[in-house]
Amino acid sequence: GSGKSSSGTTSSTNTDLSGKTPAQVLTIAGEAAHAKGSVHWVAQNCALIGACVTDSAAGTGQQVITTPSNGSSTFVVFPDMLYFKADSQYLSKYASYAARSASIYAGQWIAIPPASVDYQAYSQGITFESDMQFLLPVATPAVPLAFTKTVTFHGMSVVGISGAIPSGSGFTGTQVLYVSKVAPYLPVGGTATETNPQGMSGTATITYSDWGKPLSLTRPANTIPLSSVNPFQS
Repeated sequence: GSGKSSSGTTSSTNTDLSGKTPAQVLTIAGEAAHAKGSVHWVAQNCALIGACVTDSAAGTGQQVITTPSNGSSTFVVFPDMLYFKADSQYLSKYASYAARSASIYAGQWIAIPPASVDYQAYSQGITFESDMQFLLPVATPAVPLAFTKTVTFHGMSVVGISGAIPSGSGFTGTQVLYVSKVAPYLPVGGTATETNPQGMSGTATITYSDWGKPLSLTRPANTIPLSSVNPFQS
């Protein structure tokens, strides 16, 4: 039986995910996510530096990063331009600005064109396409895909699948994706136990919501072109 009663509700003991392998559940969740085209996600210990609040859609998105002790930043991505604003602490710590430059450009919107390597680096994890690249854990010889023991996430009934962090993110380690047991079986969150290229390790947690919600972004006014920014004024 399908597990569906006449009222259209699905019983908790028999859903369309039952009997599926971890890889099959990931395929279903990945296809459901891709079909939505946009998502809101919040991560704690994001990239091992702080909290990230992100809205992603095709070719576009916005992300606010708040760190415990090294300031904050905002990124707004359009296909033709990326806008970046940060305080002096963030500029000096994470963007490698010299002290004087960090104070000059603090709070200013910097406009970064798509041809810049900064555009490619900063837009990773903000646009929907780049988010989807790293959404699903992968199987490796050392880390096969497996179901986790977790059955609820933030009060939702879920299936958890663990595996390795996909290559290309710059981080290595393992990640878990929690998939809703309710159709269309969308990802609702996950965790990543990761090591960055500098050898720092930690665990990040992420929550997904608002799948498919339209995204409306505003271009910042009064921007400074990246070509006129000098980050090395000490």
